[in-house]
Amino acid sequence: MSLIEDFLTQFGFSQELIEGVFAKPGATMPAIFLAGGYNVNEYYKMTGVPAYEIVRNARHLIKSQMNLQYKFKVDLLTCLVDLNIMSESFGAKLYYDHDVLPMPNKPAIESLDDIDQLEIPDPHKDGRMPVIIEAAKLYKEKYKAKSSLIYGGYIEGPITASSNILGVENFMRGLVTNPDLIHKLLDKVTTALIEFGNAQLEAGADAIGIAEPTASSTCISPDFFKEFAFPYLKKINRKLNTPGTLIHICGHTQPIIKQWIKIPNTFIISVDEVDLTKTLETIGNKFIIVAGNISPITLLRETPETIELITKDIINEVGNHGKFVLCPGCDLAPGTPEENIMAFLNAGRKYGKFPI
Repeated sequence: MSLIEDFLTQFGFSQELIEGVFAKPGATMPAIFLAGGYNVNEYYKMTGVPAYEIVRNARHLIKSQMNLQYKFKVDLLTCLVDLNIMSESFGAKLYYDHDVLPMPNKPAIESLDDIDQLEIPDPHKDGRMPVIIEAAKLYKEKYKAKSSLIYGGYIEGPITASSNILGVENFMRGLVTNPDLIHKLLDKVTTALIEFGNAQLEAGADAIGIAEPTASSTCISPDFFKEFAFPYLKKINRKLNTPGTLIHICGHTQPIIKQWIKIPNTFIISVDEVDLTKTLETIGNKFIIVAGNISPITLLRETPETIELITKDIINEVGNHGKFVLCPGCDLAPGTPEENIMAFLNAGRKYGKFPI
């Protein structure tokens, strides 16, 4: 067994998943998905428990996640909820609804001049961070011994969290007009994110996923990514007590792939709108797994037959390269038909047998 295979075994990967990642003859290309809004909505429809209670109750939250594992038999589960955990902990106000995830309502501060008013929150006391930590603890106590999956806690990326704390428009304007104060905000937020991630790991999460959609080239330029996102993601990955992270950036990311894969301890990059062949060529001999590229809108709106064909095309594109996992490009949309999810997973099993 190679050092990397041995590492993956210790990390918790099943032998089946490891062989799929390495594209070994007879193995099958792995398939996973990220789910936050989808699982909360499904749990609400199943139990009648409103979304605003699910996201503030660790027992409901972990059950909503584990239900997906029981139903779809995925190997990787992330406690992805909404992307407002950190901003709410800093004082932002959210709008809570009965069937979907909470949405931003009022930022914690409305001016960069107010940064000094922000106090770094305590992950064990402030906002909903204790709920996420408790969910990781419940996973370890009740489910870990009974399953072979990898349970990932999660944090927002520094750009995403900071833009929700300040307000996206003010944050984007500040990148140009007051970069020094933006760096000051990012530094403070990064400290909080590291503490939150490590608290989840201590509680029982196997690894950490980082959701950083606002850092995509759809939102900021590659130069801004290099200046404002990269150094803080690098610091986070070096300070988290995990051997590797999954970093998710949806949207258009092809221009930042070269910079993205330089972030140390990046284990999986979750992509949305990229040329997979070019991306795998850019990664080269680095051991970084690519997860993507199936559109969540496609999964929501198209037929199972169309989804099967799209998944087959992706499998044929990446071929026998290895280091690739079939995955939607973002969180599954609430209301995505179960038969569409199964079409994507079954297509992986049907067409993804190595050699392709």
